[in-house]
Amino acid sequence: VAQVVQNGDVTPGVPYVDGLSGANSISLGGDGVSMYIAGAIDKSVVVLSRDAGTGALVYVDRVMEGERMYEQFQTSSNDNAWFVDSSHMTPAAYDAVWSDNVFPMRLGGNARDRAWLFTAQDVAQFSIGSALFVVVAASDVDPLSEGVAAIYAWDRILARFKTVQILTAEIGASCVEHFAWTDPYGSVDHYLAVGNGYKNLTAIGSSALLGVQLYRWDTAAEQFFPDHLLTLPS
Repeated sequence: VAQVVQNGDVTPGVPYVDGLSGANSISLGGDGVSMYIAGAIDKSVVVLSRDAGTGALVYVDRVMEGERMYEQFQTSSNDNAWFVDSSHMTPAAYDAVWSDNVFPMRLGGNARDRAWLFTAQDVAQFSIGSALFVVVAASDVDPLSEGVAAIYAWDRILARFKTVQILTAEIGASCVEHFAWTDPYGSVDHYLAVGNGYKNLTAIGSSALLGVQLYRWDTAAEQFFPDHLLTLPS
C-alpha cells in the first residue's frame, strides 16, 4: 500500500477529507492527474489530484447529493448560513474573512448584511487581457431588499476569486451579459449589460432602474462605469 486517503484526514493547507464513505468506483481524469471517486454511503463524488512533485494523491473537493444545485436559485435571502457582519469591512477585508481556510468557498461569502449573496440569478465569465472575471447578478424577490451585480477577478497567486467591484445601483439585477466591441482603429471596448426585472421596482418608486444598464470598462481605473440605460418599452 503506497497511500491511504480516508474521511477525517487533516493536512495543513488541504480541506478536511469528506465524502469517501462507501467508495465503490473510481474514474481517472483525462488530464492524467485527477481522480473521481463515488461514495455510495455519503452519496457523493470526491475529487483527488496527484501532486506533481511527490506523486501523492491530494484531496481537492467533494460534492454531496443536493449540494450546489446552481440551477435552482433562491428567490429569498432567508438563509441561516449568515454569520459575518461585514458592514464595517472593506471588500478586501471581507474577502479575507470568507476566503481564507473556509471550504467549500462560497463566492461572495456569508454576510447577514449582504442579502444578495444568497440570491444569485445569473452569472457570466469573461476575460480582459490576461485577467479572468466572473460577474454575478443577484437580487431578492422582496422589493425592499438590495440587489447588486458583483464582479470578481481570479487571483493567480491566491488561487481564488477576489472582489473587484460591486454595482450597488442594480437593486433588481436578474441577468447579466458581457460583450466586447472592436472599433475601426483596433481598440477594444468591454461592456456589461445588467438587466433589472426580477422584482417589482415600481413598488418602491424605482421605475427608472427598470431596463438594462450598460457599463463600460475603464482601462485606467480598472473598473466598470455606467454608460447608458436601455429603458423598457412603455
